[in-house]
Amino acid sequence: MWAPGAYRKTVVKYHPDTNVLAKRIDEETMLVHLDRDRVLHTNATGSRIWELLAEGHSDSAIIALLGEEFQRPSEQIEDEVRAFVAQLLEEGLVTRAETPE
Repeated sequence: MWAPGAYRKTVVKYHPDTNVLAKRIDEETMLVHLDRDRVLHTNATGSRIWELLAEGHSDSAIIALLGEEFQRPSEQIEDEVRAFVAQLLEEGLVTRAETPE
C-alpha cells in the first residue's frame, strides 16, 4: 500500500568511526583505527574526501565539490569517491547513514 512520503529521496552520508584518529601531514592524511590496529595513508584527493566526510557532506555533495575543486570530469570524480569510500567502509573507518532529503 502506498503511503505519503514512501518514495522520498534519501541522502547518503558516511561518518568517521569514533575510534579513528586522522592526522594530516602536508597533502596526505594518516587514518588510524585504534580498535583494529589498521592504518591507511591517503593522497591529496583522499585527504580532501576525508575532510568533507568529517564535515558531514553527503556523497553527492562531495562529488560536486571535488569536481569544482579539481576541474575533472564528474564521472572520474564519482568513480574515485565511490572507490575510496568503499575502501573506508571495508576497513571500518566510516559508517554509512541514510537520512530523508
